[in-house]
Amino acid sequence: MRQKIKIQQMRALIKTVNDFLGEYDPKFAGKIPNELCLGTGIQEGGNYSFIKQYTNNSIDGVGCSYWQVEPATHNDNWQSYLKYRPELAKKFLILAGERIIFEELPEENHEGFIKNYIENERYKSKTDDVLIHTLPYAIAHCRLWYYRQNFKMPEYFDLEEIANIWKTYYNTKDGAGTVEEFIHNYENYAK
Repeated sequence: MRQKIKIQQMRALIKTVNDFLGEYDPKFAGKIPNELCLGTGIQEGGNYSFIKQYTNNSIDGVGCSYWQVEPATHNDNWQSYLKYRPELAKKFLILAGERIIFEELPEENHEGFIKNYIENERYKSKTDDVLIHTLPYAIAHCRLWYYRQNFKMPEYFDLEEIANIWKTYYNTKDGAGTVEEFIHNYENYAK
């Protein structure tokens, strides 16, 4: 029998991660972005039951974590976005468990470390294990993907609008999920 994560715990963890990213830009944080990430995990991770996408009963699926972050998305977040924002990249590395490096390195060496880390594509080693086993890191990649898209976050919670954002920007028109399915899953699990 599968154990399910308590939704209140996941909601609190998502809030903590988004608040941490919100120190970089307040747009990362807030009730609506938190619920968007929560609903994405519900939908993509089968009500927080699956940490790896399975294809044809195989375990070498593409998406990792409850948020099904694909290696291509993970790497693009690093190469196209975090590479140019070392302050934000540092937060991602801390969420990936690299806090000790920044505690031991003198502050004036942090940016050089981050630049070297990205130029040598060391982030690629984080795609499977760290995304699967480090929930804050996976949440951050989910949130960053939405943050990078060209849409205005709703001011008030509207589940249908949240579901449409997920479908348009995360699942895409070619994805198997539907807005109705997202709404159904959120209503039945997010309480």
